[in-house]
Amino acid sequence: MTSTEKNKPASPQRPVVDLYGEPKFLKKKRKKEVSEGIRNPLWNPSTGALSTQDIISTIVPQNIPHLERNYQSKLSGRHLTLRRTDQSESRKNQIAGSKSNRKLPSERQARFLELERLIELEQKGYRYEDFVPLHQLWLGYMSELLEVRLKSLDSKESVRTLPTEGLLSRSERFAGMPSISTIQSKLLKADYHGAYLVVHKAKNPSLVDLQGIVIQESEQTFKLIKPDSQIKTVPKAHSIFQISLPLLQSPPTARPKSEKDSSDSTSFFVFRIFGNQFVFRPTERINKKFKAKAFSEL
Repeated sequence: MTSTEKNKPASPQRPVVDLYGEPKFLKKKRKKEVSEGIRNPLWNPSTGALSTQDIISTIVPQNIPHLERNYQSKLSGRHLTLRRTDQSESRKNQIAGSKSNRKLPSERQARFLELERLIELEQKGYRYEDFVPLHQLWLGYMSELLEVRLKSLDSKESVRTLPTEGLLSRSERFAGMPSISTIQSKLLKADYHGAYLVVHKAKNPSLVDLQGIVIQESEQTFKLIKPDSQIKTVPKAHSIFQISLPLLQSPPTARPKSEKDSSDSTSFFVFRIFGNQFVFRPTERINKKFKAKAFSEL
């Protein structure tokens, strides 16, 4: 041991501090309360605290009225119905009066409802065979619109036949297929009354494979007549429709018929239109422009 270490005084030992003990200012406050006779209901001198049951029993009665007092003020001497009773006559009259005070439809609304009713009654007598000529006219319309040669459909058993002489003479000048952008814009603006639509995909599975001729188009729906003369309304939104146009390969005078040509070898021009892009009135779609953008199928 060196001389410097001998002369250095020994450092006093630091007291151990209890980090979890009660602070000094609380001890002083507690001593003051004991000396002045102040009783703290939450403090037990022996254990340092009261039990949970003692705390609840001292606090709850001070903040919540007594149960007996609640019973006397709210339930005592009163009749309570434990089940629903029949409505009184006055209540029935009150409900009937509120129904009678409802506003009647205006004259315009009444005419519209009457027109809808008459249309539904008239459509019950529609037959599918009556709309096949309309579909033939629509094929001629699409032949001129898309500049392609098409076949028409016979009203019996859907046998494909050649178009009328006038349609054929007009369609003979069409050569080649139009561009995709031209087809897209024309399909968006086309009139679909008389078109034969097939529901290719739909958010409602019961509508898939539903097909028929369009007899009415509104802003939100297509109304189709099926081959069994049933009329179905199909929403445009969340539906994909398919249109098949029977192509006429060449005029009948261009080449002699052979055994291969006598068989049914007609090819089809197939389109699939997304109903979400057609949620417009037919007259409003004329001014719409096709926008090529990514979107989900349904």
